[in-house]
Amino acid sequence: MPLVFVRPNLDALETKHLYIDPGDGRIITIFSGEERKIDSTPNPNDARNLHHLAFNVALGT
Repeated sequence: MPLVFVRPNLDALETKHLYIDPGDGRIITIFSGEERKIDSTPNPNDARNLHHLAFNVALGT
């Protein structure tokens, strides 16, 4: 999937928004934070919680 563009998060400049085109007319937005620390605290499983999927990806060839 091609990367369409990268934009800084204006609320937190250390975070970037990556916009990716999956090819079907939609855009996927990824919030990247290279300086974030990994938090392995389990997320509660009750109905009021929103779960996210996070990837730690290195840029390069």
